[in-house]
Amino acid sequence: MRLSMCAVRRVRTQRPSRGLIASSMVLAVSLLAGCSSGKSSGAAAPSVDPNQTYNLTYWSWTKGSQAAVDAFNKAHAKIHVTFQQIPSGSKGGYAKVSDAFKAGTGPDVFNAEYSALPSFVAAGQVVDISNYVTAQTASGYLPQALQLVTLGGKKWAMPNDIGAQVLYYRKDLFAQYGLTVPKTWADFQADAQRLAAQKPGYYLANYTVDDPLVLEALVGQAGAQWFATSGNTWQLRFTDPATREVTTFWQGMVDKKLVAPVLSNTAGYTAEVASGHILTQVSVNWNAAANIVTFPGLAGKWGVSLLPSFDGQPASGILGGSSYAIAKSSKNVAAAVEFARWMTSDPAAAKARVSGGSSAYFADSDALQVARTSFNASYYGTDVYSTFDAAAHALKPSIFGPTMTATNQVMTTKLKQISTGGGTIEDAVAAGLADAKSEMSALGLDVQVRD
Repeated sequence: MRLSMCAVRRVRTQRPSRGLIASSMVLAVSLLAGCSSGKSSGAAAPSVDPNQTYNLTYWSWTKGSQAAVDAFNKAHAKIHVTFQQIPSGSKGGYAKVSDAFKAGTGPDVFNAEYSALPSFVAAGQVVDISNYVTAQTASGYLPQALQLVTLGGKKWAMPNDIGAQVLYYRKDLFAQYGLTVPKTWADFQADAQRLAAQKPGYYLANYTVDDPLVLEALVGQAGAQWFATSGNTWQLRFTDPATREVTTFWQGMVDKKLVAPVLSNTAGYTAEVASGHILTQVSVNWNAAANIVTFPGLAGKWGVSLLPSFDGQPASGILGGSSYAIAKSSKNVAAAVEFARWMTSDPAAAKARVSGGSSAYFADSDALQVARTSFNASYYGTDVYSTFDAAAHALKPSIFGPTMTATNQVMTTKLKQISTGGGTIEDAVAAGLADAKSEMSALGLDVQVRD
């Protein structure tokens, strides 16, 4: 499924707002020209001149970036990259990048999560690299990942890694309490009820949907598409049947006190998991390595399976993953694309990234093979990458809107209040819808709310 970024009718200077959308930028309609055909120009892309020296800047927060850049520089005599560490996108990194672009001091290449990439495209801050991404160049990349960097039929970045949801479960405790690995969400709830009856104070999961990214992945897994386009209009579908099915399910788990009220990624959550009071984690591939570091005493006790689905069929939602985007302001696009391609596909780059311990699921098959063979699966006693493979190939198509950074901040505030009785998940989704509509309208986009 490919998103039409043609849904722009007029040019407006946006109002001050949150996160990335807080920057004062003008929609670059010229960047989106040719949307009616959904095709790139077809002109041959300039290539790297072997007789010229190129100097690039690269900004990122991703693990192993400096080591990978060092490896690139060692392998390329004519292209030199200077790396700058920045905070993660949601913790100020995107605002830093956007502000630098406004000041004319931005990097040539930067990392953008799939959910954030449309914001940079709409802002006119990244360049269309379709002519550089030939069929041969793209052949090694997971199609689902390529779809996430394809907007309006054009390629705006090189995909790096992808987060497909899986379920981590305590197989020792499942056996002890007579639980079965859930194939459906109904099975998941039945396990939660069985555990609660046997062991009050023990929970199958925590209040998982306190993170909007997790909630969005779950509704995506169920088949929801919050953002769509029709002609020149963006359609917001935050109240479709799939979304209501997810919000009803998880709100029911909260209301019945079948999930631990602790927030994800907190000291309290870590302690509850370590003590066996929380038996599962609704997470992604990167968590395999994180568990080894966080819970060294639980070696051999974790199992990994596909996430339950409502109909029992394999399905996964997008929960994280990033791309390498090239700045529109870069004077060395060809060299920048070569760097992005190398960083996302060359085994040497992958080796540098996983050397410190990683369970990344790279979008490129060569890079993925390095990650697969480098990961020490003895902690799990099984090939976790076989499950990651199944999850990645069961990904449901996802479309992200151009205001996700701001909208997710609004939803985060609402979602974190629910476990203490401060509203419902449906209220949080409604707040996200209202914010997305407001933000997108302020950007000059034509917006309709649809069921």
